Amino acid sequence: MIHPLEQPMVFPLDRPKHILIYPDGTRRYALEHGLSAEVAYRVGAQRLLDVVEWLFSEYAIPKVTAYLAHSSTLTMRPPHQVRSLYHVWTDFLDQCTVLCHKLDAQIQIIGDSSLLPKSLQTTIENLDMNKVGNKSNVLSLLVGYSARQEILSAATRTPPNADFATFASFLWVQSPVHLIIRTGGLPIIGDVLVLQSTEARLFFMDKLWPEITHEDIDHALTEFARWNQEGGRNLEERRSLL
Repeated sequence: MIHPLEQPMVFPLDRPKHILIYPDGTRRYALEHGLSAEVAYRVGAQRLLDVVEWLFSEYAIPKVTAYLAHSSTLTMRPPHQVRSLYHVWTDFLDQCTVLCHKLDAQIQIIGDSSLLPKSLQTTIENLDMNKVGNKSNVLSLLVGYSARQEILSAATRTPPNADFATFASFLWVQSPVHLIIRTGGLPIIGDVLVLQSTEARLFFMDKLWPEITHEDIDHALTEFARWNQEGGRNLEERRSLL
């Protein structure tokens, strides 16, 4: 049995089937514009809702994953910043539910929810119990997430002498990422979906997350298509020599 993460990207692929959104730079946006952290987080949350709607409805991307917070964010940042995040996420999850009903998409929360306050845990449990929409369109939100923790969790659950497909079946995210869009000017993937992103196209932007526009998303997808046409052919040639 071959797991989806073992399968190479199939060309031609004009549109990615799975996009990872890494919305970095919201706190810097707050400092530059003289805003409180909570106000900036709300601006960023609304922008994320906009981007998700564009990707699902205009570009027909079936899987969108958004990285909201590393597990260390919830344990190491100043308490007032974390409280601001919790306030924003409570409203954001309600808005996500409405949006996903509209777009016939399913919401998944992935990460260590035990790090969250009880009220948010209850909200997430209700989302898990009442899946929104079908499985063809999926919005995954990484909250309290770490790729290291995901890999360690999968490894501890994998039987001895198992193959990669068995190991991968225990990962929290099963589908490969085709395109990563990261704002904020830092050109690294970090501790996010490491095994799922081995063949992903990387699109880094200097813009801070709340500044992202529809044109930026369109440019990222145009670049993906261009890379697929040019670099994809070269990649297929290199694979043929292996």
